Amino acid sequence: MEMPANLKTLPPEAIDILRFYRQQGKTSAFAEDIMEGAGLSPRGFGKFIRRLVTQGYVTSDGGSVYRLTDLGRRSVEALASLGDAILTRSERPRTTIRAVRRRLVIGVPRTLARAQPTHLIIGFEEAGDNDLLKDPANLLIRVNLVNGEPSGGRELTMLLSHRHTMQMVEITAGAPGSTVAMARIRVEVKQLSDFTGEYEDC
Repeated sequence: MEMPANLKTLPPEAIDILRFYRQQGKTSAFAEDIMEGAGLSPRGFGKFIRRLVTQGYVTSDGGSVYRLTDLGRRSVEALASLGDAILTRSERPRTTIRAVRRRLVIGVPRTLARAQPTHLIIGFEEAGDNDLLKDPANLLIRVNLVNGEPSGGRELTMLLSHRHTMQMVEITAGAPGSTVAMARIRVEVKQLSDFTGEYEDC
C-alpha cells in the first residue's frame, strides 16, 4: 500500500510523532512522552509539532497535551495499515536540500515625489536551465520604508515557479511631519520551509 499524498509532504520527524500515537493507541499525549517516544530533542519536537499543528494533524489547548484531530486520526490509521512498509527515520534515505539561484528584481520610479503614492514592482527573473524548481516555492516578501509608508511593513505572498513573476506594492515617500528628502526601501524575502512549516531566510 502506498503512503497517502498528504503524509508524503511531512518530514520524517513529523511522521515519527504520528507513529508514536499509533504505537501507544492514544489520541492525546504529553509533550514529554512524545519527545521520548519519537526520539526527538526539545528543539526538534518544537519544530515538528508546530508543523503538525499548522497543518491540522494535532491540536493543543496551550498546555503540554497534544491531541489528534480528525485528520490526525485518519493519518495514524493510514500509518497502521502500512505496517512495516514505512521505514523508521534512521532507515529512510537522507533528504538532500538543493539550492537554486534566482535574481530578485525591484523596480522603482526614477524620482519619488513627497507624499505622492506610487508603485514599487517586486519580482523574479525566469530561472536558468540549472536553476529549475521541481515544485513551486512559497515566498513571503516583506517591504519596509524608512521615512515613508508602509513604515510598519507590508507583507506579500508569492508562489515562485521557474517562470518570471512580479507583484506591485503601493508606497509613499516622506513620513508625515518629516523634513528628510530621502526614503530608504528595504525588501526581505523568506521561503516556506517543508521541514518546519515556517518562513525562513533564503
